[in-house]
Amino acid sequence: MPRFKQRFATIMPLSQYLLTTTPPPSHPALVIAMLAFVPEVAPPGLSDLIDETVLYSLTGAVNFGIVHALFLLSLAPYSQSTFMQTPPTPLRLISLAYQYGQDLGWEKQSEALRQSCNLDASQWDSLLLVSSIEDWASHVN
Repeated sequence: MPRFKQRFATIMPLSQYLLTTTPPPSHPALVIAMLAFVPEVAPPGLSDLIDETVLYSLTGAVNFGIVHALFLLSLAPYSQSTFMQTPPTPLRLISLAYQYGQDLGWEKQSEALRQSCNLDASQWDSLLLVSSIEDWASHVN
């Protein structure tokens, strides 16, 4: 997914996207979200997969991979969808990501990380991602 990394790193400078030696995330929802940024290599049924990802998130089976995927999708340039005849809006996607992140306790985790003196790259990425979701949610709202 080098094309995704190159494109998304301009939006969100997380080390996992900036470093060429790190593999992209492997969570299925994240892979689908990444494909939305590279339509030239996306499968023909990508919009259906995106719809299923959003619907899956609504079942309550949520983890941080889903939160991250919803955040990516809220920034994605795709426009086709079969989800109730219109694609989910960036507002809807980031609102879901924000709410699920709160449900998973990301604010407490982020506060604990902020108070730590020695953070590694993945911890900085977590802080940046949470802050970005909060900022994008407040901007879109």
